[in-house]
Amino acid sequence: MAEQHDEVEAIAAALASDPRALEAYNSASPAHLLDLLARACAACRADVSVFASSALLAAARRGALPHEHWETALSVCAAPNCAEAARSQCARALAAAAARSPT
Repeated sequence: MAEQHDEVEAIAAALASDPRALEAYNSASPAHLLDLLARACAACRADVSVFASSALLAAARRGALPHEHWETALSVCAAPNCAEAARSQCARALAAAAARSPT
């Protein structure tokens, strides 16, 4: 659990100092991004939640947010601690994923 909290704090520090250090998240799995988003929301870290939801939106635009993650995304983004900007990014990610969905 501590290492998960540490990841949220490390991202917050990187956002403040050198956001380019976070480019590795461009290839993170949707499951990892959703987990990160949930942890950031739980920690009331709006900066990290917006970062994670932006990465999720980028994944959706690449077609890398499969249908099986949509319910989780809805649940995470509806959490009361989720920043409004992160909720907006989640909605955009789900819309992008739905637009790319064959069904």
